[in-house]
Amino acid sequence: MKRNSKTAAKMMSIAVVLFLCIAGFLVLTLIQDRKSANVADTLSLQRLHGDFAINTDDLREVVGFSDYFFIAKVAEVMDTEYRNPKVIESENGTRTVSTPYTNYRLTVVQNIKGDLPADSLVAAAKFGGVSSDGSFITIFEEDELMDLGQYYAIAACVQEDGSLLISGPNSNRKTNQGENGEWYPEDNGDLPFSWYYAQEVPYERERFASMYD
Repeated sequence: MKRNSKTAAKMMSIAVVLFLCIAGFLVLTLIQDRKSANVADTLSLQRLHGDFAINTDDLREVVGFSDYFFIAKVAEVMDTEYRNPKVIESENGTRTVSTPYTNYRLTVVQNIKGDLPADSLVAAAKFGGVSSDGSFITIFEEDELMDLGQYYAIAACVQEDGSLLISGPNSNRKTNQGENGEWYPEDNGDLPFSWYYAQEVPYERERFASMYD
């Protein structure tokens, strides 16, 4: 009887330890997730002025310039990649600066232009993101990074290596689905995004083969 009591007490102790370990891990994960979700909210914005080949205020031109125009949900904000490093001189000596690109995984909800794998994950890079020293966010004027779990209408261009790039004003717009099944801009829902594709302004430029073709 005493043996059974000791065994039961031992098993209870093990169960308590396991519970505390799991609970501690979940709390730590939650804190880390909150930190990663909120870190961008505390950083200042460095807005860049861009000279574009098209009028980025006209979504018809943005669609015509792009290779893909589609509705997607942000499934994962993966990481920030730093490209084009340059060494510059400052009053405090030399330092290296680079251009941030935020990498995303997107769930394709609907193709409007082009034919990405439906209901599948695709990878895309967005020009802009947290600086390499973590002190500010770089993004074009009138542009925004994408939020996890949100739906966007995305205009993406295929790069030489077949990857997808999202860059510049109007390249990603938050969207809501109407009762008629069409997707509309969240901030101005008069016309569905499909209308802008029907009225696109074609742009002649070199095009590359997509890794998703």
